[in-house]
Amino acid sequence: MKPYNELDLQNSLAEYAETGKLRDAAKNHGIPHNTLYYRSQGTNPAPYTQINNQKLSPALEERLAEWILFQGAIGNPPSHEQIRKLGKRILTTSGEPAHLGKH
Repeated sequence: MKPYNELDLQNSLAEYAETGKLRDAAKNHGIPHNTLYYRSQGTNPAPYTQINNQKLSPALEERLAEWILFQGAIGNPPSHEQIRKLGKRILTTSGEPAHLGKH
């Protein structure tokens, strides 16, 4: 199955709402029919379901990723331990407990 994006999914949801034919709408837009079914029932996309369980906000996570990429670009890629230490420092500064999980 070809890759699809959110616009493809929204178009297939609209077609499904109009026709009531889930499998046809999914096939016409290259969406797995299970995905279309669950999204039509109000299930959130996978990336959004775990946001509340993450220690860093998406914005802070993005900044950390930018720093990691910048360090790599200048020839000084950070170690896993350096990234964990910076993550803990960010949490402490934010007033959150600095405990981080394994992953």
